[in-house]
Amino acid sequence: MLKLMLFMFDLQSLVWLLPSKGKGDLITCSKQKNSELFHAVLGGLGQFGVITRATISLHPAPTKTKFILPDSGEKWVIQAIRDAWKRFKGKIKQKHFVPFDTIEDMVKNRPTQVPESQFIKLIYYWSHPTIQSISEKNKKHKEQQKFPHRMGPINFGRVRVALRATKETNEEPKRFEMFLATRTSRKRKEIDQETQDAIDEFQNRQAAGETDEEAFESLFGKEQPGRVRCYGRSVTRSDLKKHAEIFELKQQHQEEVTSLKAELGDMKAKQQHQEADLHGLRNMIKLLVQRSEPGMRSEEIEALLQDAQHSPIDANSAHGSTHIPNINMV
Repeated sequence: MLKLMLFMFDLQSLVWLLPSKGKGDLITCSKQKNSELFHAVLGGLGQFGVITRATISLHPAPTKTKFILPDSGEKWVIQAIRDAWKRFKGKIKQKHFVPFDTIEDMVKNRPTQVPESQFIKLIYYWSHPTIQSISEKNKKHKEQQKFPHRMGPINFGRVRVALRATKETNEEPKRFEMFLATRTSRKRKEIDQETQDAIDEFQNRQAAGETDEEAFESLFGKEQPGRVRCYGRSVTRSDLKKHAEIFELKQQHQEEVTSLKAELGDMKAKQQHQEADLHGLRNMIKLLVQRSEPGMRSEEIEALLQDAQHSPIDANSAHGSTHIPNINMV
């Protein structure tokens, strides 16, 4: 993959030739030594002389992370370029092709950014009967479109991310949630009556027992192959299915982690309870030993307990401890 490094230049100093009698005066201006004069020359004072030499420094341009996209975004980029190209051609057609009746007038009024040879090819392409038939069909379909979104330049992908962030489980928003979010003005103005009627109908179908997907398709019709409405450019059913499967796996993993944490918490609680019981037992044994052997120091009693804990007496062995407290004396 070819990667280009962008650089920015920074003007550090310049030599300004100020006309005067003789050869003129050369004045060196720099940011460090005479900053005020340096900026004055750049700001307009330099027009009264000639800048003969400039010193610049190059440094890498700051990276704009918003333009660093993962490989998975390639499909979206290609489709965005395609749509931008279609819009560009559409504007040219409406302004430089449709208003005129003859090829001569079209060529005479062609856009300056399009070479004449290419524009003539476009004219013949747009004039072809098959292309005109497709154009009329697309025009009728566009006139039938309802419920235009009100997001302006904000793409639907950003809306999806924002809606996912509002959910505790970060699950994918449903299509009707996207419909509501993208048909509501950012200034929270009232929506048009046609959109409000669609919302009411959807809610009535939900109340009648239909699922979200059933209500959506009953209201808006089935999806065309290769696209999913309300989710934005380049999103397909397979993409949503894959996301749902990944989300389900994450949920299962999270449930397992939660269950293991709960089990670990129970084990820790039991261990703490056992340690508390053991601590109480040790204190009771210390008390019994002190009563049976008043002369033993606390350090000796502790050593005795430590030895008994790490080296328990074997019940089958004939050799026991040589020092057994007399419990009967308690």
